[in-house]
Amino acid sequence: MPSPLVSAFLLVRDEGATLARALRSLEPLADELIVGVDTQTTDDSATIAHDAGARVVPLAFDGHFGRAHNSLDRLGRGVWGFKLDGHEYLQADHARALRECLEDGAAGCRALACRLVTTEAEGGVRAMVIRAWKRGSGVRYEGAIHEQIVGWGRRFHARPDLVIHHDRPEARIVHRQAQRVDRDLRWLLTEVAERPGDAAAWFHLAQLHHARAELPEAAAAAARAWQLARDHADVFRCQVALLRARVALHRTDVRRAAEHVRQALAARWDVPEAYCVMAEVALAGRPPDLHEARAWLRCALAVPQVPWEFPAQVRHHTWWPCRQLAAIARSLGDLDEAESWSQRAARLGPRAAGQGVPGP
Repeated sequence: MPSPLVSAFLLVRDEGATLARALRSLEPLADELIVGVDTQTTDDSATIAHDAGARVVPLAFDGHFGRAHNSLDRLGRGVWGFKLDGHEYLQADHARALRECLEDGAAGCRALACRLVTTEAEGGVRAMVIRAWKRGSGVRYEGAIHEQIVGWGRRFHARPDLVIHHDRPEARIVHRQAQRVDRDLRWLLTEVAERPGDAAAWFHLAQLHHARAELPEAAAAAARAWQLARDHADVFRCQVALLRARVALHRTDVRRAAEHVRQALAARWDVPEAYCVMAEVALAGRPPDLHEARAWLRCALAVPQVPWEFPAQVRHHTWWPCRQLAAIARSLGDLDEAESWSQRAARLGPRAAGQGVPGP
């Protein structure tokens, strides 16, 4: 008997409000549904999954998302695996197109990335995420939190036209944000202790320290991530270098920040955020170099679209550079140019574009 094409996996806890929508959205894509339900769930998630025809697997979640996803993957029978969260969904035409792409072999790759779009309440993120993988090919999840699919080689098939909608109820967003910082720090410290060679874990630890304004710790963790990222994809190395640059900027080390941005550009020249950070470096100088900053911002606007976006790139692509260029033109006394950039920024602002991304 031939294997089914797609096994869809969901790991849920108290997702009863949105789980039925997620499962319905998978009908045009998946041949089998496997739902891991955290044993600490207090709502009817398990019943909803069972009624939708899914195989329900009770999971005593230990805080390690990578292990939990891998345990579900071992239960599947499909040629391809696909991951969806309980508060996410696919539109029907996108689900059908995704299945057609997997039927065609995903351009010979072992992984496929779609575009993830979140609501304004969760930052208006528009990022490329790997959600489909060739099962049994060595592809797996790693990481306690911010788990990532690894083992797919240096190339994945990008389909930015296929969108996963990430839409968590706002009450759960507030509750989650209030609890997650201390939890994430605890788990990440455990992760880097258990897996000291995991570049992604060090990167996420650096991000968390940076968000908590723990700059020495952020710098140390980001430096370790950079050391370990040598054999990683160029996109990841660019992300690490940009994080190091931002930490250096916040420590007022302009020279080191510029060095890190150059490393980012050496990894990927087509990431607009790198040019924006270099503009920030120019503006952080004593005195600020307005002409250099203006040149870097224009570079950011000139970079062609790439098939993925970092969460912050939405604003860096258009609105933020335009706003900064308006301020620079005003400082240089060119009021006509300042007005032109201001009008463009207003047209491309987060709310005008429906992207919901706050300013830096």
